[in-house]
Amino acid sequence: FMLIYLLGMPWAFQSSYGWATVLVIGLVSFAMLGVEASAVACERPFSSNANHLPMDAFCKVVSKNIEQILSQATDDELDLE
Repeated sequence: FMLIYLLGMPWAFQSSYGWATVLVIGLVSFAMLGVEASAVACERPFSSNANHLPMDAFCKVVSKNIEQILSQATDDELDLE
């Protein structure tokens, strides 16, 4: 939808801006496509790209923490008996 909108903009603004339409459409397209790319990147935060969150590392840390808590809980229970 956005690409069709951006491709139709030159015909809508050509009578108003003349040759400056090329610059205006270029800037508007750059801004709108940049926002679109940012939105797509935010939709998938746990991917394998460089700027995404390392979900595997988070899961490993949580797993180790749970193991440590469970081992301490069983040690404490054994000391009470």
